[in-house]
Amino acid sequence: MLKYAYKIIFTLLIILLLANVLIYFNWSFDTYDEVYVVKPAMENMKVTTKLYFVYEDKLRSETRTVDVKNREFEKSIFEELIKGPKTKLFENSLPTEVSVKSFEVIDNIVYINFDNKFIYNDFFTDENFFLHLMAYVNTLTEMKHNIKVQFLIDGEKLTERVHGISLMEPLNRDERAIYIRDISSSDVVISFIEMIFSRRFDLAYEFLDENSKLSYSYQVFQEMMEGYIYYHDGYQRNIYFMQNYDEYDIVTVKFIENEVVDGNQSEIVEQWKVIKSKDSYMIDLTKLIQH
Repeated sequence: MLKYAYKIIFTLLIILLLANVLIYFNWSFDTYDEVYVVKPAMENMKVTTKLYFVYEDKLRSETRTVDVKNREFEKSIFEELIKGPKTKLFENSLPTEVSVKSFEVIDNIVYINFDNKFIYNDFFTDENFFLHLMAYVNTLTEMKHNIKVQFLIDGEKLTERVHGISLMEPLNRDERAIYIRDISSSDVVISFIEMIFSRRFDLAYEFLDENSKLSYSYQVFQEMMEGYIYYHDGYQRNIYFMQNYDEYDIVTVKFIENEVVDGNQSEIVEQWKVIKSKDSYMIDLTKLIQH
């Protein structure tokens, strides 16, 4: 009898233990569901990109940092674009009386739906209508070139041409509409210096002429430029100007110290020799003069 009593007691203890385990896990899961399982927040992020506006017969760009709301990348950039340019000479591509009825992105196509005042508007002429369209297209495709833009009027595609332009199909990016400034030897020097400060020594090395590359291997160049960065620590680039000669240019760049001591700022003045060829500029690093 005593043996059976022990078995009964042991069985009851096992059942009680299992019941406690089930209760514990059930409580744990309920607590986890209530406390720890939360939906991820749709955090806003920022992106720096170019917005395009019409000036004269080309598109000119303004660099803006845009708040991307609810991860709606293209819509946030579009909303920034229609706020208008900060440069007074640039034209706004959205007439004040025109409203945007909807904006959607489906399968890499941006659908911009304007009211019909967009096409029946004295703001646009035959000459500038295409450029204003490209201001939208090139802005929205600046960082994603595979995107196309479909313009709609009151939710419909237009079967007739507007100022000679067909809006039946989505429009692709067109780089030809963008103004490209002629590159000067000073542009090359400034780009070279910015690459150095960004430690993109591989890109900067390609700006050197052949004599400089023969004088300095890439490893030696990299070590020299680390010293250049150290030498300029606490300074910022101030002004630069260029002197032209037949076969080369001299670009003078001035750096000033960030800290003002007794009303004075020390400065570094550099002169870079830039070799001119038919279609490029190369830097002669052997002729860098600093004082």
